[in-house]
Amino acid sequence: MTRIVTSHYRYKRPPKCKQPVTALVAVKCPIELRFLIAALLLAFPALADEPVPLKQGLGLDVVTSSCATCHTLNYIRMNSVFLTPDVWKAEVTKMRTAFGAPIDDDSANTIIKYLSETYAAAPKS
Repeated sequence: MTRIVTSHYRYKRPPKCKQPVTALVAVKCPIELRFLIAALLLAFPALADEPVPLKQGLGLDVVTSSCATCHTLNYIRMNSVFLTPDVWKAEVTKMRTAFGAPIDDDSANTIIKYLSETYAAAPKS
């Protein structure tokens, strides 16, 4: 038979605050720190648009000028671990047909060749 043991210990609640707590708490900080924080917050979006260095290769100039007009070049590096040469070809085709990227056939072939040679993952067997 199991006995349930109860404790007579009572939990003491913390003393109530004299001032109400609000979601926004004003923190006293020097004016210089406030300007520094404001400058960093305003500069952060600009830092996100910094050009991303891609690997050197034949067709890099076409990739940079064509792809960066619509999206950041970070997408190439982020997807490079997943996309095989065939999937890179499908991605470039999708950008042209579904999203209307202004890329002619020669440029598309150059982009596909660059991405396949420089950033493609090994095909799964």
